[in-house]
Amino acid sequence: MGSVEVETFNPAEFNPVPLPEGLPTYDLPKISLAKLIEGDKAEAKAVFDVCARNGFFYLNLMDHPLGRKLWENGCKARNIGQHAAATIPLEEKKAFLMRPQAGILDRGFSSSTRESEGIAKFVESFNIPRDELFAKTTPGWKLPSWLEEHEDLFKEMQTDAYAIEQIILGIFERELEIEAGTMAKTHQFDAPTYSFLRILRYPPAGTVVHAEDSKENIRSRPRVFAHRDVVSIAMLFTWVSGLQIPVPDAEMIDSETPTEDSWRWIEPKAGYLMVNLGDAMPVFTNGVLKSGLHRVVTPAGDQSNLDRVSVLFTGRPNWEVPMVPFVTPKIPPQTAEQAAKPVETCKEWGDNVIKAYYIDNVKKGRIR
Repeated sequence: MGSVEVETFNPAEFNPVPLPEGLPTYDLPKISLAKLIEGDKAEAKAVFDVCARNGFFYLNLMDHPLGRKLWENGCKARNIGQHAAATIPLEEKKAFLMRPQAGILDRGFSSSTRESEGIAKFVESFNIPRDELFAKTTPGWKLPSWLEEHEDLFKEMQTDAYAIEQIILGIFERELEIEAGTMAKTHQFDAPTYSFLRILRYPPAGTVVHAEDSKENIRSRPRVFAHRDVVSIAMLFTWVSGLQIPVPDAEMIDSETPTEDSWRWIEPKAGYLMVNLGDAMPVFTNGVLKSGLHRVVTPAGDQSNLDRVSVLFTGRPNWEVPMVPFVTPKIPPQTAEQAAKPVETCKEWGDNVIKAYYIDNVKKGRIR
């Protein structure tokens, strides 16, 4: 695919594009990675409190060597993904196969609503699975050659992201009086989990082929509709606006759909991860911790003409982990109705949640 520069790093090249003035924003709490690593109790409590409210915060990576390395590698991964999206022919991308199960997007190339010329209207992604790289669930599996040359970088990124994931999960363990080591045991690095590193590209709104897909039509609908992640923790780098979350007191049309005026822009920040909890954590804590509802829209104003690339890490429980609340004095006990339901493993639970999400979105005309 030609070369892409990953050996050198110039921070000035990766300053996020500022949001246009006048947009309604939500200022996420800022958490220090260094303080978390040092065991600062007040900082740990701040993480727990925000995750008990809406599950979103900024994590400052620049005050610790682990974080600075992850930020630098995330910037390099952005360049790799952007270069691959622009230079790899569609047939080669499609040869990087997803799993056969619908909606399991931890590996392979995926794209939403593709035009005949091979242009992704809303989003395309390269998914680098942790299972195949570390758990070795598919003997002989390899990344395509145009990604395999960067495998060491991807492995280092997933290793470092997992270290941060475990720091955050350890905070929940202590705050909720869960037996020490439980989170590490249920979220093992080298066990099958469907965890992944994903590089996403959202093409400019002006990338149009057919008349019915005018720039106005592309701009008017979300690139990714409102959803919660089917994970324990998600961590995102992005450099152009597009991520939105609802205000805490949002008026809801239904349980997953806030009114349009409830959404707020989240501003990208250099050297920060955007962290949110996914649907597994409310299950394990019986609602104490919250899964973050969010969506991705076309960037505002002239930024809609920019290529928007993001880098996402996820951490999920081991496949065989039962999806039931931990039993501690800090977690509400199950109701009789909850206790009467069959217990699903994480794999079963995740497959069923994703299946229900797809069925719902097909009914709503969002997925074709």
